[in-house]
Amino acid sequence: ISSELRPREMLQALRTASEAIQNGDVVCIFAEGQITRIGHLLPFRRGFERIMKDVEAPIIPVALDGVWGSIFSFEKGRFLWKLPRRIPCRVTVNFGKPLPHTATPFEVRQCVQELMAEAWQHRKAHMKPLQRAFVRTARSYPFRFAMADAQSPKVSFASALMRTVFLARRLRKVWAGQQMVGLLLPPSVPGALVNFAALLMGKVPVNLNYTVSAETLASCIRQCGITTVLTSRTFLDKVKLKVPGEVVFLEEVAARPGSGEKLCALLSAWLLPVGLLERSLGRAKRAALDDLATVIFSSGSTGDPKGVMLSHYNVGSNIEQLEQVFSLHRADGFVGVLPFFHSFGFTGTLCLPAVLGVGVVYHPNPLEAKAIGPLVHQYALTFLLATPTFLQLYMRGCSPEDFGSLRVVMTAAEKLPERLAAAFEEQFGIRPLEGYGCTECGPAVSVNTHDFRSAGFRQVGAKRG
Repeated sequence: ISSELRPREMLQALRTASEAIQNGDVVCIFAEGQITRIGHLLPFRRGFERIMKDVEAPIIPVALDGVWGSIFSFEKGRFLWKLPRRIPCRVTVNFGKPLPHTATPFEVRQCVQELMAEAWQHRKAHMKPLQRAFVRTARSYPFRFAMADAQSPKVSFASALMRTVFLARRLRKVWAGQQMVGLLLPPSVPGALVNFAALLMGKVPVNLNYTVSAETLASCIRQCGITTVLTSRTFLDKVKLKVPGEVVFLEEVAARPGSGEKLCALLSAWLLPVGLLERSLGRAKRAALDDLATVIFSSGSTGDPKGVMLSHYNVGSNIEQLEQVFSLHRADGFVGVLPFFHSFGFTGTLCLPAVLGVGVVYHPNPLEAKAIGPLVHQYALTFLLATPTFLQLYMRGCSPEDFGSLRVVMTAAEKLPERLAAAFEEQFGIRPLEGYGCTECGPAVSVNTHDFRSAGFRQVGAKRG
């Protein structure tokens, strides 16, 4: 039963399906009427209501999870003629409880959505902790562009992994005996590498908010039992914050690397099995998906800041979900302006590029539009994650040519006004998409994506407002 059938053919097909059920047969239909081109579950058509009219038989909801990205999906705009995203490409088939024959398309679709949420538990067995996913990506694509900033142009995944191992070896004595370690660094290559160094060592990196008061910062440090805060001397001079406890400067930790250290880091990064690599860097127990990955603090506007504890599974599953929605590929590149102390910055611009093997270019200050525009242009970046407030600044400080390579502009953290979205689209030729989430959910809960239009097709991926 296809939505492309003529009305008379459609009625005949529905009648045939109804007669088959009455004869005791099982009839399986895809209630969407067409294969999704946007990676989302489409609205259910009303055809099965016609089939079930005057037929007292149960409706069994069935959900297929993992099909998107296989050769049997329209990911990348092609059917069959492409390599699957993963080999093997695992698919989960979930069956729900029988529904009455009077169930509406909305009720059946809601049951299917719940089954698809349950199916994520089956993905867990094949996921890896964040640092292990980063190591796997770096070893699979060593020469691919990984990250850059104003001081570190064009760092490959091979170089990123080697530098991470080097920093972890240098930090073993500094962080000895500590479970949670404080990081006070802006979005940058060193900031990203230190986070993964901590994860490889079995530490929990806590990226501290450098825009809050000294009292709020001290509360965050106290709640996590942090004794050592790693920062940059140059950065600390700029933010002018008084940091309680022992302060360690990254410039001193990474200073004067010896040839022997570099060689040891290189050999460890490439020759040691990942479990042995972690143990050589000080990890005491085997990494697990339910281990704590980070603590993200609220701003403290209603009292003491509250620390949200996110596991590797929380963040990793959110990364897989965002990958499905936006069909990321190796040519994509992220604009890394969101701070790592924000959940969207930690997941979206720190962990997601490293896990999925796409590039990211960092800039420490998201308000410097005149610096960010040329970075997007220079590296031909395709993804901008920002807030509506930042978009207003970019409209004033960036030219349309600067943002010519962007294919997705996504906003979160505050409501996107319709007038701002329209003005941004008029100036840059790309409409911002809006996402909703919360820190406790790692953070993305729901996001808009692009619509699909083609001859015979109109699939809606975004709802304004």
